[in-house]
Amino acid sequence: MNRARLPLFLLFALAFLVLVPNVYAADEDAVNLSEFPDQLVIALTIPLFAAQILASSIVLSLFLLPTVFACSQFNKDVAIPSVFVGFLALSFCIAVTWLPYWILIIVAILVALMFGNSIKGFVSGGQGG
Repeated sequence: MNRARLPLFLLFALAFLVLVPNVYAADEDAVNLSEFPDQLVIALTIPLFAAQILASSIVLSLFLLPTVFACSQFNKDVAIPSVFVGFLALSFCIAVTWLPYWILIIVAILVALMFGNSIKGFVSGGQGG
């Protein structure tokens, strides 16, 4: 994708993702966030687990896209802030009962496997051997 169009694309994607919960909130006086996947099941006629994944991916991208964009604009390392913000967003989704806790455990294992070699090299390099 053209480098000049990337901020515009991210702005439109962020605006779209922000509008989804607002449309849900406009129908009722009191909004219960834990029922959002149930409302997606009714509206999209998809299974509950798919609606939970969709709702969680909306929250994840709401926080992760700006973090990645800001880090890349300032020429900073993207990996550590992305992992931190991703875990916070997934923890929020687990707190509002959109995701089962075992998904966070699987993601943590995958992140540990991805960064295992760099951590091993850092530890062995720090001990002189």
